Parts: sequence; structure tokens; C-alpha cells
Amino acid sequence: MLRFGAYVLDPAARRLWHEGEPVPLRDAALTVLLTLAQRPGEVVSKRTLCETAWPALDDAENNLHVEISALRKRLGAAWVVTVPGRGYQFAGAPQRAASGPGPDPGLVGREGDMAALQAAIVPGRLVTITGEAGIGKTWLAQALAAHGSAGEALWLAVSPGTLDHAGAALVEQARARALVILDGCDAALADAAQWATAVLDAAPAIALVATSRERLRVSGEVVLRLGGLAALPAARLWPQALQTAMPADAGPPAEPSSIEALYRAVDGHPLVIVAAARWCAAQAGGPGPALRRLLARPVPAWLDLLDDEPVAGASGHGRTPLRVRLAAPLGALAPAEHELLHRLAGSEHPLHADDLAATWPDPWEAIEALGRLADRSLVRVTGPADGDVASPPRHGLSPLVRALLSTAMPS
Repeated sequence: MLRFGAYVLDPAARRLWHEGEPVPLRDAALTVLLTLAQRPGEVVSKRTLCETAWPALDDAENNLHVEISALRKRLGAAWVVTVPGRGYQFAGAPQRAASGPGPDPGLVGREGDMAALQAAIVPGRLVTITGEAGIGKTWLAQALAAHGSAGEALWLAVSPGTLDHAGAALVEQARARALVILDGCDAALADAAQWATAVLDAAPAIALVATSRERLRVSGEVVLRLGGLAALPAARLWPQALQTAMPADAGPPAEPSSIEALYRAVDGHPLVIVAAARWCAAQAGGPGPALRRLLARPVPAWLDLLDDEPVAGASGHGRTPLRVRLAAPLGALAPAEHELLHRLAGSEHPLHADDLAATWPDPWEAIEALGRLADRSLVRVTGPADGDVASPPRHGLSPLVRALLSTAMPS
């Protein structure tokens, strides 16, 4: 497997994937891409490319122009460079990738979480990775599937109806695996919980791992909650994300102080750090000046500016603003939950549950709603302040939830 940017190229299977989805290419275009990607940095002559892709044709240069254009349309123009009078050059430096088409999740700052996850996995148990949207739940699960020692994992992306209509067949398919991963259980939480219970009952030798913003409430479930990255791992994530987004060095790098400011602004949220690196890689003048321009804007403005399209130079079609992805959990809240979020957003510091309930017409309604918000990873619960064990837990918001509330929902 060869990885460049968000793409994975499989020479043996002659397939290209983008973020886990197959990319349709004509056979000739794929041959040209394989030839270039397997000789990175080398100028490959038009004659060599034509003889490789169309060995039976004497004059295939027009065909080559068509396929080069198709590749640039799919990948973005930056990856395939024309060297006038000589041929073409692949601008990136593909890295050997673990098996599987999914994007490399990396383990930057998650080594401890991975160790805890691996220690929690035992036959007959469900381990659920929880945390707010974009915090890295799927990345950690992908790293487990790619590098874990539990054998080949069965990966199931949960969507409404998936487990309902094909549940029995999937249970039989799961029997042959030691590990089953249910990704994105928020899309059908009740179905995922019911299916997980059925699997554990039918095949107790199987271990299950789920990713979800909230736990599935299955008997014996163990929850591993992810938070933002610490300062040092966040600083390490920036150059890694930048490298995969840029085919070559272009302009001044970002200063350590700017990367630290980015970390503080989003409390180490990895998806935003990666999206910011991708955006900066695509801007003129280099990533350093681009990051300074980004930091000059308020965090709420980033949510429309940044997106999860990783290809520098690609067209804007199909891009999803971070606001859309991160705000998804806010779309199905009860009125009391909306109100509680806004009250928390109006405070500079985390608040005690009792203080919130005291101002509520029905205190128990407030307590229950607050618990639901915490379960859905929309509210952070912190321990006693300053070592005061008698002090009750405090409830607050992440910087991104605050940013979403400031623009996406009416007060």
C-alpha cells in the first residue's frame, strides 16, 4: 500500500481509495498513476508512460494527456507535475501504509489511550470509545484494526438500518473474527446496542469495540473516553498533518508559538488541528503566514472556513464545513438541553450542577438533562477543584461547543 495525502494506492489490487472510499479511475489512468507514484521525485518520460499504459499503440501521447488531466481532476493539480520537454513527475513522497484503505489514523498523543484500549479488550466484552465529535474515536479504532494483535478485525460502519436488515447475517460473519469494530454508533444507537448484545450472547469468544459519542448501555460495557490532545502531542500532530497535505515544501513554516496558540484555542482538538494544517497547506505564501491569518479570526469563523476535504488544490465540490460535522449532535436536543447549554456558554467557568438546578423551575429536570448532555459528550464534567474532595463536580463546555453555540443555535 502506498499512502499520499488522504489517498491509499494498492499496486497489487490496482485500486485507489480516498478516505476509505474507492476512487473510480480508468485502467490507463491508474497505470499512469502507479508508474509515477512508484518512482517519486523522478521525471518519467512521456514515452515510458505511453509504452506502459498503451503497449500496443505506436502513438498514444494524446491518450496520455487525457489521463493526466483526469488524474489532476481527481487528485488535485499539485500531485502530478509537468516537466516541460521531459515528461511528468509525482510531486509527493508516498509512504508505505498498513493494510486497508482507510486513512492513517496515527497514534500521535494517543499511545496511552491505545494501551488502555488494548488492555480493556477481552472476549465477551464491549469496549466503547466515547468523546465529542471529531475527537479521534474512529482514528483510534482504525489504529487498533491496523496495528493491533487481535487478528483481522471485522469493521462495520453503522448507519440507520444497517444492523437491522442484515443483523443476523452479520452475526454469522462476526463469528469468524476475534474482534469486531462498530464505528459511528451514534447513527443508530439502539440498533447498535441490540446487535452488540446479540453478538456477545451468540459468540462469547468475540471482543467488541464501538465508537460513539455516548455509551451503548450494554451489560458489562467498558467506556474509554477521549479528550483533546495535550500541548506536546498537538504540536507533533501539526507537522504530520501538514506533510500529508502538501506534496512539497512551500513557504515559511508555522512558528511554535502559533501552533501552541492553535492548540490553546481548540483545547487540543485533533480534527481541527488537522483541518487547519490542510487549509494552511493550500494557501498561498506558506503555512506559517496562513496560520497567523487563521489565528487572527475568532474560532467560530474557523468552522465555516475549515473543512474535512484534505486535498490541496482540489475543487470545492463535496467539501463539508467543520460546522456541519461538529454541530450534528446539537440537532436533536430537547429544549431543556438547549437552554442548559446556553447557560453554560454564558459562564466563563464550569458550574456546579446544584447551582444550575437552583435556577431551574424543575431542579430534577435540570439534573437529568445535564446528565444526558454529559453522556453525549456535549458537556465536560471535571472533578473537585483545588483538591477539595468535598466539592461537587463541575460542568463546562469545550471551546468548539462554545463556538458552535455562538453561531449555530439561537439563544
